[in-house]
Amino acid sequence: MRIQRAAVVYKKSAWEMYNASRDDPLKAFMQREDNPDVKRMKESHQRQKESLRVLQSALRERGINYNLLYRCNAGAITDVDLAISAGGDGTALEAARHLNGVPLLAYNTDPLSSTGFYCSANAENIRDVLQRIGEQPTTDVARLETEVARLEVLVNEVLLPGLVLNDVLFAHSNPAATTRYVSTIEGDKSIHKNSGFLVCAEAGSTAWMYEEGREIKPFNSGRMQYLHRGQRVEKPKITSTT
Repeated sequence: MRIQRAAVVYKKSAWEMYNASRDDPLKAFMQREDNPDVKRMKESHQRQKESLRVLQSALRERGINYNLLYRCNAGAITDVDLAISAGGDGTALEAARHLNGVPLLAYNTDPLSSTGFYCSANAENIRDVLQRIGEQPTTDVARLETEVARLEVLVNEVLLPGLVLNDVLFAHSNPAATTRYVSTIEGDKSIHKNSGFLVCAEAGSTAWMYEEGREIKPFNSGRMQYLHRGQRVEKPKITSTT
C-alpha cells in the first residue's frame, strides 16, 4: 500500500490544557511542580510530545506528506491515504468519527499512562509498522487491517454528524434528571423513563457496556448491544448491526 498523504490527529495533554486554562486557581495549582499530580502530568506531557516528534520524523523519512489536525477541530478527513491518531483510545475514537473509507492507524503517544486498546503502534515500533504497511501490496493490505462496524445516530429522525466506533448514550443533559423517550427496535415500540439509552458497536463491547454487565463481542460479530439504563427489569439485548 503506497502512502503518499496522511492526516495525523493529535491530542493535547492534560498538562498543556490545564496550563492554558483561564481558571486562575487551576493555573496556580499547575505551578506547584512539587505536587505529585502536577509532576505526573508534566512527565506524561513530555512523553507525548516526544512520541509525536518520533511519529513526524518517521513519516518524513518515508517521504509521506502529512497534516497535523487537533482532534477537537479535525472535521471530515478526506483526500489522504492513511489517518493516524496520535494519543490514546480517546483520540482513536474521535478520529474514527470523521473517517469514511480511509484506514486508521492508532498510535499510542504514552503507553505508560494509556491503555491503548485500539493502538497497534507507538514510538518504539512506528517505523516498522509504516514499513510493513508501505511494503504490503494494495491487494493484500486487508491482511494488516481489522474491519469494524460503526453506528449512525439519528435523534427524532435527524442524522447526527460522525460515526460511532465505541458507544453512544442518549440521555438528559442533566445527569440527575429522568430521560423520557420512545424506542422502536425490530418493530417493537416502547415508552421509557429511565437514566438513558446506551448503545454500543461490537468494538465498544469492552467499554461502558461491559461495565454494565454485558458481553464482550468479537470485532467481526456483526452484533451491537443496547441497554435501557436504570430499569430493574432490563435484560441483555443483542441485535444485528446489518
